[in-house]
Amino acid sequence: MVPDSIEREVLIDASIETVWSVVTEPEHIAHWLCKAAEVDLRPGGELVLQFDRLPLPAVGTVERVERPQRFAFRWVTPGA
Repeated sequence: MVPDSIEREVLIDASIETVWSVVTEPEHIAHWLCKAAEVDLRPGGELVLQFDRLPLPAVGTVERVERPQRFAFRWVTPGA
């Protein structure tokens, strides 16, 4: 694990296709993580997350895309 990181493993009672969609598609990410999201779904792609309590978006990078089992990304909170 990388210092200052959060990793989470969750068991979800849904098909793997449904789960993949929910964790990788911006319209779904905006329901469980932030108020709006943009994702370039490829390693090295840009990730932009807009949170209610932050005036600027958090910008990050997609680290891993291994459909349908692994999606990893990192971001920096503005002002952090």
